[in-house]
Amino acid sequence: TSKSKRGDAEILGTMGYSAYLTKPIKQSHLYKCLLTLKGLHEGRCDTGQTGIITKYMIDDFGQDCYRVLIVGDNLENLRKLLYHIYKLKIRCDLAQNEEIATDAYKNNNYDFVFVDCVCASFNSIDIAKKMSDQKTKRKPVPIIGIASDSSSLNKSSCQKAGMIDIIKEPFERKRIVLILNNSLNRPIEY
Repeated sequence: TSKSKRGDAEILGTMGYSAYLTKPIKQSHLYKCLLTLKGLHEGRCDTGQTGIITKYMIDDFGQDCYRVLIVGDNLENLRKLLYHIYKLKIRCDLAQNEEIATDAYKNNNYDFVFVDCVCASFNSIDIAKKMSDQKTKRKPVPIIGIASDSSSLNKSSCQKAGMIDIIKEPFERKRIVLILNNSLNRPIEY
């Protein structure tokens, strides 16, 4: 609509409309609205409300309804990666042991998985291998290794475990976005 009035969204919601945008419509709002509607239809997005989608909700909700799992036992090492993922407005789960990681992977529909390659309390290569083997049951989920340095890292064992790439500290948002965009269907803006 070109002129909005208070309560219009509620009225249109009861009439069966799924989204309500006001003119002038920004291209980014229309694009994110369509992605959110697609995600709702596929059961991938949770808007936190059952009502109609508005540009205000899109701005608050986030970007593309992506969901990421980060597996690692040292929260201090992963804090900067978590910061960048949250800044990209991507839903993120953290698993700090093998049992939680495998359960989370089985029970949720992740778009991407980051696995810390050097964990003291569990074998991260085995976890990545298990996740990689499970992708035959559903869509392939890209797995990225996380390394603080490349000297203690065996790249061939990471590749055999199903990791498609390795990201090293210091984490840069530009590099994270590049990796995500290379592996996912829809581009992420930053």
